[in-house]
Amino acid sequence: MKTKNILTLVLRCIAVGAGVAVLALLSMGKVDTEASLWLLALGLACLAVSSISEQPQQKDKK
Repeated sequence: MKTKNILTLVLRCIAVGAGVAVLALLSMGKVDTEASLWLLALGLACLAVSSISEQPQQKDKK
């Protein structure tokens, strides 16, 4: 269970870091649009995996 929490934290940190990096690099003019979109896509994918792994597993009760 602790490993799952650490993985969720790492994925969220990657997402936040990618977003901040894009903002900083774009404001300095050091990155092009295509590279910034790849960084934002990576951050979004990390947030999606984090969100999916955090949802509790529900079993069908019949």
